Amino acid sequence: MLNPKFPFDGNQVILTSDRVTLHSKTDGVFLFGKGMVALSSTQTINLDANEKILLDCEKEYLRFGT
Repeated sequence: MLNPKFPFDGNQVILTSDRVTLHSKTDGVFLFGKGMVALSSTQTINLDANEKILLDCEKEYLRFGT
């Protein structure tokens, strides 16, 4: 479960814009977090792949609807 510590007082980068695009022409884009990586949206989160989507974890929880 997501449980971030606030207020955060360490080094950080905050980007605020109308749109942020990360694009890699020849290799991948990597996101790493020692504690977590969180994706959040008020509308939709898409995962698209031409070949496969891999999920590697000990437990997975999927919740649909309300």
